[in-house]
Amino acid sequence: MRKIVLLITLTFAAITDAAAQQETVSTKVVAVSQTTMEQKIVKDSTGAILPYAQWHQMMAGGGYMLRSKGYNTDSMTIVKMSAADIAARNSRRSAMPAIMLPPSPAFPIGEKKELFNAKDVDGKKVDFKALAGKVIVLNFWFINCPPCKEEIPELNKLVADNPDVVFIGIGLDLKYEIKDFLKATPFNYRQIYDAREDCTRYGINSYPTNVVIDKKGVTRYSSSGFGEGALTYLKKTIEEVKAEN
Repeated sequence: MRKIVLLITLTFAAITDAAAQQETVSTKVVAVSQTTMEQKIVKDSTGAILPYAQWHQMMAGGGYMLRSKGYNTDSMTIVKMSAADIAARNSRRSAMPAIMLPPSPAFPIGEKKELFNAKDVDGKKVDFKALAGKVIVLNFWFINCPPCKEEIPELNKLVADNPDVVFIGIGLDLKYEIKDFLKATPFNYRQIYDAREDCTRYGINSYPTNVVIDKKGVTRYSSSGFGEGALTYLKKTIEEVKAEN
């Protein structure tokens, strides 16, 4: 039976409604809820069922992926990515055209959103009022979200190319979990941790969610999920907003 690689094939995606906890298939777009992933049965290569904490830590370290024999199965196998897996992923990525993802219902385009202050993983306060007048880019994510991790290298490029923009990651995981993850997988956004309650208040129900807020505090771009080439539009919006007075 043909196996479907859930992490990065992007031939299908699950758009998760947090209230209903249901998944629907949609081409080239991936959005994942953490609750959905925690409910999965994950086995190692011997068939032994792994506790969530164990396979969560393996995924957090990078280099592993989850495989399944079907679209909506609740049972998956965790395997280490081979060089061929990585090459195949990169090949698929380069072949896919850029697509415009649906905007996040939590951040409607053209509207202002109150942003909640928090602390980053270094213990420093993130004061959004103090950031007024700056372009702000937000990324809502969690460690065990495969598409969230898939886009990190491209997000890091945006940080490097835009030193005058404020990039903030809003993660669901605990402080020590994110700090451990960052040791193995650099994610160069300023990172807020343990943000479940904040995400609920924002209305975020799918991951990753990306947002661009202009100098006046208006949402100029938002997206739910991850699709090949979709970050083209994120980059384009950042450039447009930076050029404005």
